[in-house]
Amino acid sequence: MRYVERSVNLPRAWALASLIVVASWHPAPAMAQTSAALSKERVTFKSDGLTLVGFLFKPDGAGPFPGLV
Repeated sequence: MRYVERSVNLPRAWALASLIVVASWHPAPAMAQTSAALSKERVTFKSDGLTLVGFLFKPDGAGPFPGLV
């Protein structure tokens, strides 16, 4: 059988490999974790006539805590 040469898009291959690695680091679902005490705060940001609304969840206790936007 003759080998058929195919070009590989290197940036796309790196992106796919990176996605697989990052996905393997994904933690277990929150339902499987023990319930921790959290405080919930509604936050708003005004920008160019729009008001963006979100919620800030923070564990109780002394920080600092890591953040994710």
